[in-house]
Amino acid sequence: MKKGILVSCLALVVLTLTGCGDDSVKTMKCSSHLNQNGIKTESKYEVTYKGKYVETVKTVETMETDKDSADALEEVKKGIEALYADYAKLDHYDNEVKIEENVLTSTTNIDYTKVDTDAMIKINSAMGQIIKDGKVSIDDMKSLYEAAGATCEK
Repeated sequence: MKKGILVSCLALVVLTLTGCGDDSVKTMKCSSHLNQNGIKTESKYEVTYKGKYVETVKTVETMETDKDSADALEEVKKGIEALYADYAKLDHYDNEVKIEENVLTSTTNIDYTKVDTDAMIKINSAMGQIIKDGKVSIDDMKSLYEAAGATCEK
């Protein structure tokens, strides 16, 4: 009987000291804004992560011009589509670009828990700076966005 109580007490102490781990999914939101030469750009990043690693990223980038310059957005759209063309072959990596009047919106969704990260690095070797052993650290992602001028909140 005493042995059973002792084992139960030890188990309780171990659980209390080690905790059960934080398996909850958290969200970091980042954004940047720029207004230059009559063109307004905004980038919003929503990053879900568990523990130290990124799970998903949703990026919404918008570019707004004055009504007279709206035709130039077609060229920008072609450039963005060309930039993401190789990624279109990857499962769990999606990009959509659309224009509504004088606003271009590019939306990208990446599921880092499922996407072929080795293929991402083959497409763009710079991805190897943040993808390590097939995973992306939330701290590395935050540093990357902040280095590009974004403000982030965890």
